[in-house]
Amino acid sequence: MTTIATLQEKIEALRALEAEREFGNVIVAPGPPLAEIPELPAGTTEVFRQFARLQGSNFLFKPPRQIRSPEAWQARLTDDFPLGENLQVGAEIFSRPEHLPGQTEEIEDKRGYGGAPVLMRIADGHVIYIDPEDYIAAYDDPDPSDILIETFATDLATFFDQYVLGDRYPRLGDVVLGYGSADERHPRTGEYLDSWRRLLAAAGLAQ
Repeated sequence: MTTIATLQEKIEALRALEAEREFGNVIVAPGPPLAEIPELPAGTTEVFRQFARLQGSNFLFKPPRQIRSPEAWQARLTDDFPLGENLQVGAEIFSRPEHLPGQTEEIEDKRGYGGAPVLMRIADGHVIYIDPEDYIAAYDDPDPSDILIETFATDLATFFDQYVLGDRYPRLGDVVLGYGSADERHPRTGEYLDSWRRLLAAAGLAQ
């Protein structure tokens, strides 16, 4: 099982390498001093204490506003999705920026941020992806059990270790953005177009 120390080590190594090589990513660490929220899956707040922002050209991950204080958690808008409550832990920002003009974090509880979200199920801590169109259609589906759900990891720490900070990052792109998205290269230089993939490759964490 992935440890917090493993995440700390990887994030610090990537932050130092990004500062040196300037691939175009944003790594802000450590994260905020979050209070424990008993209703969250074990380890959630500890993971999000490790960084305030991990952002490349295609994806953004940051501590959800709903867990930044016990008061924010109590005031959250609960998700009435038929398959249970989810917490947005990241999003692709290739097709849609973090915020549209006039939007701020203050409305993220209603709208989320970026494009297609990466979710964590509150009930069991699994990190999943559901196509946004399927997600919306599920509200009117009397039997949503046949909706395709991609499970990346059974816990948040493993997801970040493998899919954000590790060699399964290309798989994240395949699922959310389309097959081969993280593999695209510049026709002249041969470098990966995905700035986070370039960073992981330079750090030896992904090919």
